[in-house]
Amino acid sequence: MDTSHIHVEGHCAKPYKPYFVSTRQTRPLSELVEFLSVTDLSHDLSLRFTEYYYDAPGPDDLRGHISRFVNGDAGLGAGVASIIEQSVAKIVRYEADVPQIRNWLNPSRVSRQTYPPKSSPGPYYKLKYGYNEKRLAYPSAVLDATLMVNKIQNGTFSRDDDRPAGLAGRGRRVDIRGEAKPDEGRLILTVDFMYYLVASLTSQVYTKILSYLRPSRGGVMIGLGPFGGKWGALYDSLLGDGEILEFDFSRFDSTVPPAVIKAAYSLIKSRFEDCPGKDAYFAYLRRNMISTVILDPSGTAFRKKGGIASGDPYTSIVGSYCNMIMCIGALTRLGLELGVDYDIWAYGDDGLIKFYSKKVDKAEFTRTLGELFGMIVKEKATKVSVDVSSTLNENGEWERENVTFLHNNFTPRGFPIRSMSDMLIRLYSPEKHVWPDQSHPRPREYGTWLLSRVYAYYILYYFNQEARDLLGYFYDYLLRRYDPLRTERPTLVSSFAEKWIPISGLDQSFFDKCLPTTEQISELYTINIYL
Repeated sequence: MDTSHIHVEGHCAKPYKPYFVSTRQTRPLSELVEFLSVTDLSHDLSLRFTEYYYDAPGPDDLRGHISRFVNGDAGLGAGVASIIEQSVAKIVRYEADVPQIRNWLNPSRVSRQTYPPKSSPGPYYKLKYGYNEKRLAYPSAVLDATLMVNKIQNGTFSRDDDRPAGLAGRGRRVDIRGEAKPDEGRLILTVDFMYYLVASLTSQVYTKILSYLRPSRGGVMIGLGPFGGKWGALYDSLLGDGEILEFDFSRFDSTVPPAVIKAAYSLIKSRFEDCPGKDAYFAYLRRNMISTVILDPSGTAFRKKGGIASGDPYTSIVGSYCNMIMCIGALTRLGLELGVDYDIWAYGDDGLIKFYSKKVDKAEFTRTLGELFGMIVKEKATKVSVDVSSTLNENGEWERENVTFLHNNFTPRGFPIRSMSDMLIRLYSPEKHVWPDQSHPRPREYGTWLLSRVYAYYILYYFNQEARDLLGYFYDYLLRRYDPLRTERPTLVSSFAEKWIPISGLDQSFFDKCLPTTEQISELYTINIYL
């Protein structure tokens, strides 16, 4: 194919070949449909499975994603540079427990980084070698990343060594009944595998450190997994007198100003010990986050000029710090002091602020964020609560939802109540660990796979009674159908369940019963993981 006509903006002169994005949607879980048809569950529940479908993105949709990441720092208000600097200094003091990380820019550590083996390695390895999965490109990528680290250390690295990211796409969510405008989805990149390994030298160790920090006085909530006690620690921190403000930004990823992203990288950089190549290394990461060169499926290259796209090893960390920097800046402008008048918890564009002595009107807070940083906060997702936990009615159902964080509420004991709709989506149309060939399943192995999925979700959604009841009935249904003699458990179910939830290391006695007890699940959620 002649590609000489393809325009490459701001990267290099050579044209790129086209490549293809897989837009296949996973098949609905037929066993769940059958189960609902033979049970006495309400018809309203089954309707929730057919409310939406996903429309595969076309080239125009993908280019539309990129076009939103072009605002730069145009929306910044007066005096914001000083406010950003003050916010970073406050966060550094706020997170005084984060240790200095040593011996981090070491080429020998490249091969120790973990990676998703079946995900795309990016356009470079696809087009040059024909590799469609990271596991196939791994030997070449490790060699390239090791050479890149050496170049960074020796000062021989340049922008010509940058490689474009590819476009992935989660399609638009469309209401079948036509009652709502389709969701546009997110800009999701398949970053170059070499860049992924180089960035992972710091992102993986930093993520691990953040996940072990106790969230008693706020901070970045990276590592907020289902278990380990972190939800309970967050719950305990939110208790007491004062108001809790929860908020969510509109189009956060595409509108974060580059100046704030640079400040977030400056903060992260301060956590790592000085060494030759440190400045060049973080400049490389920062440039690939802000000014990413993106190759669309037709072969046309674009350079975005801002924002935080999904798919980068630093997406969650940088996004969370940007959230904190801007909120702290807005509250500083309103006369409040971090750690005295309020504490803040952030994960990506979601956040919670606990106010103590002073109260802040949420409209004034959101207006200040807009004036300083050009950010828009979703009005429907912003609310003020006094009580932390949800309350039960006389039928044992959650009647009132108070604080919500990452779409989860809290029980009076501090356990997360995960949403029913999220469970239905995961169960009905799984995106991860899909059975390789659903048209020709092997009954024994396929049955174990199904049982372990439901077993894992039963634990994950246990504190939502509606979800727990449905999953319990569905588990019994599958057990009668695929494993009436219960020959597959406990070993195989536990090993399969590890695909969906982090339960490795549990004693096999945990799986001796058909489903775990309340005491067993409560223990999983409260095990102390902190340093």
